Amino acid sequence: MKKTIIIFLLLAAILSVTFAQNMTLHFTNGTIDTVQLDDGFQLYFSDTVNTVARLQAPVNGARNVAQRPEFSWRHVPGREFELLISDDDAFSDTLYHFTHIDTNSYVCEITLNVQTRYYWKIRIHGEELWTASWYFTTYMPSFPEKIYSLALLPADSFGSIQLKTHYPAEVDSFMVIYGFDGLSFSDTAYCDTADMFINGLDADSCYYMKVAAVNGAGTGPLSDVLAISVSTVVQPVLIVNGFDRTTAGNSHDFIRQHAEAVLAQGYTLVSATNDALTDGLLSFPYYSELIYILGEESTADETFSNAEQDIIENYLTSGGKVFISGAEIAWDIDYKGSVSDKAFCHNYLHLAYAQNAPNNATATYYNVNVVGDTIFSDLSSFFLITAHTVLTMFAIRMSLHP
Repeated sequence: MKKTIIIFLLLAAILSVTFAQNMTLHFTNGTIDTVQLDDGFQLYFSDTVNTVARLQAPVNGARNVAQRPEFSWRHVPGREFELLISDDDAFSDTLYHFTHIDTNSYVCEITLNVQTRYYWKIRIHGEELWTASWYFTTYMPSFPEKIYSLALLPADSFGSIQLKTHYPAEVDSFMVIYGFDGLSFSDTAYCDTADMFINGLDADSCYYMKVAAVNGAGTGPLSDVLAISVSTVVQPVLIVNGFDRTTAGNSHDFIRQHAEAVLAQGYTLVSATNDALTDGLLSFPYYSELIYILGEESTADETFSNAEQDIIENYLTSGGKVFISGAEIAWDIDYKGSVSDKAFCHNYLHLAYAQNAPNNATATYYNVNVVGDTIFSDLSSFFLITAHTVLTMFAIRMSLHP
């Protein structure tokens, strides 16, 4: 039976045999109705007039609700509302109480916890009775992935550096661990996505850092090691880590050797991943020199993408200097490369593929001697063993001009 309920009286009689309850309803038109309730049964009353607030969203029992949900209810003209939120169905511990809401909706101003059940109810401001409570469960974000697009850059404030990265919307903050040698990371700092600066660093020092994304699901994997000089010197050396390939020989910290060499010559440095380079996180031609770490990228993980080639071509054309270290570079972009790859290899790196190993003989030892007055003149003789994936030309020449 469907009736409009304005005022009701509840008279309950407990039956010892069935453990049920009888509820008697007295209506204003004089009629009486009785319903039987079993234990644990929930009964909600609603009306058909527009002077009583009624919840709308998030619907009762909703799942995967945003951490800042929008609450809505039926509009009652000329009235203000109060909203109550709790993680306890009895509201004994009220988390948030918002008052004087003059519309029939409200976007939560605070960020709720992930994967948590919340209860909410409203009432018309100035009245005593609340609506029945509804509940919803917030969503669980995906576990953060490793950060591949990352740059450590100077900041305007002395003793500070800036982080730049491309990150998904589900990242709340970043954890940064850092130290002075690239091996031990004794200090930890956190920064949120709106203030990506690390402050209080020693001026004129070089720090090695690893960064991880953080959200409600936890802390993601640490990035590869990057380095930065805390300095206001203009036009530092930029070191780009492009060695992403997962191999037994990739320790993900090869920036240490490159940074030490730069610092030993009295230069300051900043660093970034090749993903940050192609994502447009760096400004050119701001840097005095560009050092590119490729390791054993080869064809398995692409030494230079088309986007990277364009950046390097433009940088060299504007007078920049590039030094590239790595193995199988010519194998990838000359021997296995496209027409545009070959042009980049020949015209900008001034490099050409000859053989996979000297005389095509792998697993063979060679005595290497430095010939002529080059940037390698200070090196002593050393032995080199060749193999399919071993470096046969341990560095690409510094290209002063295309």
